[in-house]
Amino acid sequence: MIALVARFGLAAASRDDRARGLAELRAPVPASLRAVHPSWIEAGLADLPWRARDVLAGGAHTPAEVWLARWACAELPPLPPLRDLARPESLADAIAMVRLADWLAAIGRAQLAYAASLAVPGAPRKDELGPARAVIARCRGTVDPLVIGARTIAGYTDVISARQLAVRLPRALALEAELAAHATGAAPTWAALRTALGG
Repeated sequence: MIALVARFGLAAASRDDRARGLAELRAPVPASLRAVHPSWIEAGLADLPWRARDVLAGGAHTPAEVWLARWACAELPPLPPLRDLARPESLADAIAMVRLADWLAAIGRAQLAYAASLAVPGAPRKDELGPARAVIARCRGTVDPLVIGARTIAGYTDVISARQLAVRLPRALALEAELAAHATGAAPTWAALRTALGG
């Protein structure tokens, strides 16, 4: 228990914060579960008895059922509380956005539009959206704006934030692989990304 307290930064916390943190550690399911896309939860439950589903839904639980629920959630990273943001100031803000999918899709549509405009002679360059070659690379092989949006912000991610972004969105998108494959590309400025939804 001492190692867990140290790991989660609870040693220097106030008594109330420590109590809340320890209660979360003992909870059958992570507090951030509602921020996870349902497809990830379904995948975690696929091979487990039906009681695990009941515990995740908030039903009564025995120690064995708590173990099942935690097993189902084992691959899910901790997530920040969801916030209603239109203009994320950082990647951490983006991960916490209620409208994360809308924001990424708007970024993807802007990248697609820019890539298409590059074929038009004399079209103005939009350097804040990234170098032309990088924009074309991000759009190669897909027209899904959500995937292109994820590829676009890949340069701002690390292993943990990539996992957090992936579990916020449909599992079938395989976004972790997309983020890893495009992590070294020249990304647009954050100022251009943050205003993707307007407002």
